[in-house]
Amino acid sequence: MVKQVTAVTLCSDFSKNLIQSDYFFMSALKGQSMYSLRRKLKPEHVKELKGKINDYLAQLHGIKGDYFGYFTENPDHQFLTWKEGFHHMLHLIVNGGIRQTYRYGFLYGKLQYRYAKHNGEYLP
Repeated sequence: MVKQVTAVTLCSDFSKNLIQSDYFFMSALKGQSMYSLRRKLKPEHVKELKGKINDYLAQLHGIKGDYFGYFTENPDHQFLTWKEGFHHMLHLIVNGGIRQTYRYGFLYGKLQYRYAKHNGEYLP
């Protein structure tokens, strides 16, 4: 769907022949990042590049789906609101980190507490 409505190059497979999940890859751009060149570029070039980036993002943001969350047929990963989808993804990341004992440079309990405090909710 992304390739049909945007100029972004992309590879996808929803057949589950290679990987037992739907997936897509966006192409990486060749060259140097704009951040690494920011002091070398003239202001008018920066403005032009930002305009092109905005055009690509507008195309991607123009894609409308039936739900928020992962590209999947599994209803457990489909949500009616962006907030519900984000909450679910954050929950999976935190719990995955706890299970795998990954260290992101912060305590998971502290992250859960701050998230809950900010949203007036509890992150299970």
